[in-house]
Amino acid sequence: MDDKSKNQLGGGAIGGALGAAAGGPAGAVVGATIGGWLFGRESDHNDTLRKTFSAVKESTSDDAHLYVSHIDPAGAESTSPQGVIDGVNGEPDLISIDSTSANLIVEVETMKAIAENGSHALEQLQDYRTSGFKRVLVVPEDEIETAVEWVETHEDQGTLEGSITVASPERIANVL
Repeated sequence: MDDKSKNQLGGGAIGGALGAAAGGPAGAVVGATIGGWLFGRESDHNDTLRKTFSAVKESTSDDAHLYVSHIDPAGAESTSPQGVIDGVNGEPDLISIDSTSANLIVEVETMKAIAENGSHALEQLQDYRTSGFKRVLVVPEDEIETAVEWVETHEDQGTLEGSITVASPERIANVL
């Protein structure tokens, strides 16, 4: 059971207990449903990261090492991505190391977050540049075109160096 499932289960239990106290059995059902929904909700970033992790896990070998930040999904390595790759500063959202596919350094963003603090995303993408790994900016599927334009603009301006692939959780397997 991963962290999201645990949060939903715990929220459902709390909501059910509170609902039962307030409204009996019917209140328990309503409280459990609402509690599970509230405690299981994730930010758009973490939801996109979770979907990306699942897609990468599904597309890599059983021997792949997957390091992930911000969430704790089943199948991830127990350590954070920070310090996993020499010369990479910061903490990427996801690192995939697999002998049967491309090695990835993934930064997950939403275009809203980039609009609010684009310099942070630029810094991260620059810091994650290293040989032997593809840098991937993952955004929700409906933001792909905007993200590609953002990357191309910054490549043209010289604020992003090297190759960066833009993908969504639905397209990340194509990068491997």
